[in-house]
Amino acid sequence: MGAKQLAAAWALKWVVVSLLVGSAAAQTGRVHVVTQGMHLQAAIDGAQAGDTLLVKPGSYPSGAFIGGKGLQLVADTQLGVSIAGGVQVQNTPPGEHVVLSGLAVQGAPWSGVGTGLGLRVANTNGPLRIDNCSFLGTEVGGGAWLLAAADVVANSSAIKGNNSASWGPIPASNDAGSGLVSSGGKLALFSCNVRGAPGVDADVWADGQHGGRGATVGSWEFYAARTSFTGGPGGRPFGSCTFGGNGGRGLNYGGATVANVLGSMFDGGAGALGNNCFCATCLNGHPGQALVGAVNVIASYTTRLDAPRVAREGQTVSITITAQPNVRAFLLASRAPAHQFNAAYKGPLLVRAPYALRMSLGAMTSNSIQAQVTLPALPAGTESETWFLQAFTRSQASGFHAGEARSLVILDSAY
Repeated sequence: MGAKQLAAAWALKWVVVSLLVGSAAAQTGRVHVVTQGMHLQAAIDGAQAGDTLLVKPGSYPSGAFIGGKGLQLVADTQLGVSIAGGVQVQNTPPGEHVVLSGLAVQGAPWSGVGTGLGLRVANTNGPLRIDNCSFLGTEVGGGAWLLAAADVVANSSAIKGNNSASWGPIPASNDAGSGLVSSGGKLALFSCNVRGAPGVDADVWADGQHGGRGATVGSWEFYAARTSFTGGPGGRPFGSCTFGGNGGRGLNYGGATVANVLGSMFDGGAGALGNNCFCATCLNGHPGQALVGAVNVIASYTTRLDAPRVAREGQTVSITITAQPNVRAFLLASRAPAHQFNAAYKGPLLVRAPYALRMSLGAMTSNSIQAQVTLPALPAGTESETWFLQAFTRSQASGFHAGEARSLVILDSAY
């Protein structure tokens, strides 16, 4: 059988949409509706593993700690939920997952290295999926720290360090004010904006502070597509003969394996001008390096996926895949996530069988293609279920491409 016949036979397998009924790996549960004025942490504490917290628009000042269980913490409308005090995810067991979706989060007040973080993830054995969130540090806090986090995937999210404090001694750690710090585990970023904090300008006779790094990554496996990494600019000095702050690095990678990036941007922060007194430029801050470490830049097109974050059973939803003309587009959905980089697919495989949905969208005549998918009814007694979606494309010239992944929380129609 020739290459064209093989491709046609493979594509034919995808044409039929199959909606499977449950699986042992599915995480299902009850729905807890949280409205402004309610205590978010109390709702989290009262939820069981697998439950979904559907958070209505409003401000929630107490932060959120998800420890030892898998949950979905989901805003009902896009970025209408603001959480002050940071989000922490810790000790997720194997076989359970956490989904954070549609949340705008700012860290608690900074009180030392490792505090003031928008997001802190530690010692998790289950997957974490982040969709359309923003995480901002407080004072000199970082946007997100991922410490021994086994499996994290973030999509369409902003992760930014902060430096809103008045001038003072910067912590010794290079991670202060960084957008993202990650050590251990697997990490994939799609269409994210990762940015280090600007160095604080001195307001007493002193040098300017250094800008924060966009990201410091030491994960075992790291992939980024359509993501920008930007170091913060150095702070300005005060008084004569003082140094301008150095710019932060865009991406500082030190993982055990080569990182893989596709269609991403790296920019170091600008160094601040010094108040020179004995030479023209010797006190100027140095610009940050854009990219440091063993990184493989994949030469290929990107494949995007747009889908709702939350929907109701029986609802018909629009799914859009964006890539380039003359490729074939496919969609997979599973009830359990996966995470394994596959060089042949030029990206990580983030879904696994059995599939809740297998679909061929056909050949793309423009840069995007859309499909309508009617979601199934949930099993009796189930109020929520999470699907993990991933787009794939196939080019005759370069084969299959693993594209963006998203989480879709399906709710009982009563909600």
